[in-house]
Amino acid sequence: MKIKPIGNRILIKTKKVEEKRVSGIIIATKAEDLNNIGEVIEISEKVTEIKKGDSVVYSKYNGQEIKKDGEIYFIVSVDDVLAVIEY
Repeated sequence: MKIKPIGNRILIKTKKVEEKRVSGIIIATKAEDLNNIGEVIEISEKVTEIKKGDSVVYSKYNGQEIKKDGEIYFIVSVDDVLAVIEY
């Protein structure tokens, strides 16, 4: 199954955040604790300012959550993207 956003929307794969405890044990966070940073997986034809593969910060409570193959994705409007992260 391929998900292709329409309109001015993009598909984002959430990035899992890990916590490191004082004891040195790394514990992955739960899905509900994910931050609002993700990788752009797919874009609609109308989107020009964001590319596939970009890391973006998006509004935390906007968009539609989709679970596929054990991964969490969000379809969000380009207007809900707050920043593109440049490394």
